[in-house]
Amino acid sequence: MKDLLNNIDGRATQEAVEAVLRQYRTYMLTTPEDMMPTVTAHIGDAKLFECKAIWC
Repeated sequence: MKDLLNNIDGRATQEAVEAVLRQYRTYMLTTPEDMMPTVTAHIGDAKLFECKAIWC
């Protein structure tokens, strides 16, 4: 494991991660909100998420 960590170029990795984060931020700022996926369920779909456990 130490050999693997010693072989990683920290500066190149940081630059690659920062480039991807810049691309992601640009995407998030230029994509209209109504085209973004939603996480919350619709009210009509609430039956799908009923809790069947005894503590609910």
